[in-house]
Amino acid sequence: MNKLSITLLLLVLSGCDSQGSSTTPASVGNFNAKQETLSVSNDSDIKSDLLALNVVMNSANSESLKLREEVTKASRDGDMNAVKEVMKKSGTLQQSVNDKLIALTLRSQEVQAVRIKIIEGNMKAIKMTELVAKQPLSAEDQKELALLGKQSVALQMSTGQQLNQLNSQYGQ
Repeated sequence: MNKLSITLLLLVLSGCDSQGSSTTPASVGNFNAKQETLSVSNDSDIKSDLLALNVVMNSANSESLKLREEVTKASRDGDMNAVKEVMKKSGTLQQSVNDKLIALTLRSQEVQAVRIKIIEGNMKAIKMTELVAKQPLSAEDQKELALLGKQSVALQMSTGQQLNQLNSQYGQ
């Protein structure tokens, strides 16, 4: 596994968003709710939604840091089997996060927009871990991985800023 692959895996892990492993959400939530059915600028709804979203995010970030430490150590030790194992864990983590986010029942358009971006970012991260696991990477795979990496970073920055702004504005 080359350094680019490991670097991109670290990037993916820095964007993880939850813990555990589940392929089916505990509940359906209202992920597919139409925008017009959600409130706009309703402080109470936004605060409630942020509280629920932040529980998922804080747990995810904690698990992500553990995985990042694992992959860094495995990479430093040259243990490619351990790196591949962390990649599997990362994909499972990303999917679990998506399941938990989809299961949330949100009431505000503002937090719904953030949730959608987080899930989109996680889908990119899952695709990246799948590509990295495919060794050796073809030139086309490397290009796709680089593109997904750029898109992922831009999306993470945008989503992070949006979430930080909401948390700051609504005291979360």
